[in-house]
Amino acid sequence: MPFPNPVTVCQEHQLADGPHTLRLNLIGSPTTNVLIFDHIQYVPSPHAISSKGAIIFQNNDPDLEYGPGWNHIDNATMTNQTGSMVAFDFVGTLVSAFTILPKEFFEWNSMPGSYSIDNGSSKSFDQTGHLSRVVAYYNQRLFESPPLASGHHKLAIIYAGNSEINPLYLLSDC
Repeated sequence: MPFPNPVTVCQEHQLADGPHTLRLNLIGSPTTNVLIFDHIQYVPSPHAISSKGAIIFQNNDPDLEYGPGWNHIDNATMTNQTGSMVAFDFVGTLVSAFTILPKEFFEWNSMPGSYSIDNGSSKSFDQTGHLSRVVAYYNQRLFESPPLASGHHKLAIIYAGNSEINPLYLLSDC
C-alpha cells in the first residue's frame, strides 16, 4: 500500500439548501493510476429538520471541551496524562471516535481509555497491537457507541494510559 497522502482533493462550502449530487469521475489507467477513497465530510444545513448524514467534529472544533493534559500538535490533539478528559454535546443516534497511530510510536502497547454518554456507565476501549514503523495509520476507530435514542447527548472520553504507553490522539483532517 502506498504511503498515506493527507490531501483534500475537493471541497465546497456554503451550498444552497436543497438536494445536491456529487459525482467523482476517475480518468486514467487502472494499472498505473490508483485512487484510494477515504471519506466525505458532510455538514447539514442549520435549517435542516432531519438529516441522515454524518457530522464530523474535528479535534480543533470549539465545541470540544478539553480538560487539563491535552496538547495541540499539527493536525491532532494528544494527551499522555492519565484521567485527561474531552467532552462535547451532539445531536444524533450514534457516535464514533477516531485516532491516528503515529509511526513515531511503533512499539506502542496500548491506547486505553473509556467513554460515557449522557453521564451513563463507562465503556472501555483499547487500541492495541503493533503495525509498522514506516507509516502512520490514520482514521483508526477507537470505539462506536451502541444505537442511541434520537436527540441531544453528551459524550465524554477519558484517557486511562500514562506517559509510558501510546498517547491518545484526536484527529483532524488528514
